[in-house]
Amino acid sequence: MTEKLQQVPTSVLLVDDNPNDRALTRRTLAQEFSPLEVEEVFSPEGLEAALARGGFDAIVTDYQLGWTDGLTVLAAAKAALPECPLVMFTSSGNEEVAVAALQSGLDDYVIKSAPNYVRLRTAVRGALQRAEARRAAARYQEELRASEARFRALAEENARLLAEAAELAAKQRAFLKDVLFAVTEGRLVLCDSEADLPPPLAPLGEAIDLSALALRAVRRRVAETGAMSGLPIEKTHDLVSGASEAAMNAVSHAGGGQVRVAADGGRGVVQVWVVDSGRGIAIDQLHRAVLERGFTTGGSGFGHGYFLILRMVDRVYLLTGPAGTKVVLEQARSRETPAWAAGRTAVTSPEGGAGGR
Repeated sequence: MTEKLQQVPTSVLLVDDNPNDRALTRRTLAQEFSPLEVEEVFSPEGLEAALARGGFDAIVTDYQLGWTDGLTVLAAAKAALPECPLVMFTSSGNEEVAVAALQSGLDDYVIKSAPNYVRLRTAVRGALQRAEARRAAARYQEELRASEARFRALAEENARLLAEAAELAAKQRAFLKDVLFAVTEGRLVLCDSEADLPPPLAPLGEAIDLSALALRAVRRRVAETGAMSGLPIEKTHDLVSGASEAAMNAVSHAGGGQVRVAADGGRGVVQVWVVDSGRGIAIDQLHRAVLERGFTTGGSGFGHGYFLILRMVDRVYLLTGPAGTKVVLEQARSRETPAWAAGRTAVTSPEGGAGGR
């Protein structure tokens, strides 16, 4: 046999010094709430003790009491049990009393008369429901504050982890930058921003929009510029081959780009700028792209052929990222002492070369 769940009784504190009215009020509330517990109070000591114990779902009070009035009871109840709803059921109040009581936190005001005993049941039921709604709203606000606090903590932890990851990535990139610079004997400069790229020299002719058909125009422009700048034939051929490889990789992996050829004839330096808007080379693939013959990234920038480019030109500046790749090839009329071998301070030859092997 399954036992029936026992209902929690509704507990009401009834403050009234008229025993007949208390009995009638108790019977009226019992018709609405079952089970019902009513504690009757008719003295200041009883009220003080009841409020100290607490545990009531609602309070019903008369206004005119032999030892106090309903407004004083209301103030005491709100001080001791601020969440407990209170209904004033009286035949001795007036509109002024009702307004003052409602402004002080009274939940409802009912005129004590025979027809209004039904109204009392409705008033207490409504007061209980509003109190429960207030408690639910308070619980929701508390849960919301706790959720916001957890979200802030998670956001702060996420920010901390991202900062640590960014710091680690920066250290890894700096280490890779130094390693590649040393391994390539100063030929490769891994750039972190546009500021790390070399100052552009004076361009010769318009930029060439890259496509498979434009590669011949790139080779011709580089060869003409190398000859005009006084590069030795061998170095001109090497620069033509390196520029062709760089341009071909931009076409193959980024779908195109632009090439600008620039020179400083007096110093005998030629620059070839190859710019694309592909995906760039991932940081964890840079060392393979540079050091492995035939490695291809499958993205923009260099893969196959990059190994050869570093062996054909004096210096390569590489700026690569998700927005694309910029590579600058520099070839000088004469060689200079590599920066890594001179404490990273370039020693320029009498002819003013810009890069060295």
